[in-house]
Amino acid sequence: MFWKFEGGGSLKLDKQFKGIIGSNFVNTRKDKTEVIQYLLTEFELKKKETVRIRDRKFNILGGKNNSLTSIGVTYGHRSIDELMGGQSDYLVDSFRELQLIFELKRT
Repeated sequence: MFWKFEGGGSLKLDKQFKGIIGSNFVNTRKDKTEVIQYLLTEFELKKKETVRIRDRKFNILGGKNNSLTSIGVTYGHRSIDELMGGQSDYLVDSFRELQLIFELKRT
């Protein structure tokens, strides 16, 4: 599981993840496509086993540009209209719906 960690340092959530990936200070990996490509390479992830789950169009497009299954979540900070422009493979309204997708994919 990967997460771009922004603030919240006092929560010590970084211990729960294999890596914290985002843009860097030398101005590379500026867009979501580059960030996702970096983590796929860095952690030798298989695209067929990796899913991009987000609530923003540009995050979903970053996954699509890397040939990942993308799931848009409507319970985030953005509108459904924005998500629809991101071409998600799936669009879910709850954690339960997200869980159902993973259960279906396993069978």
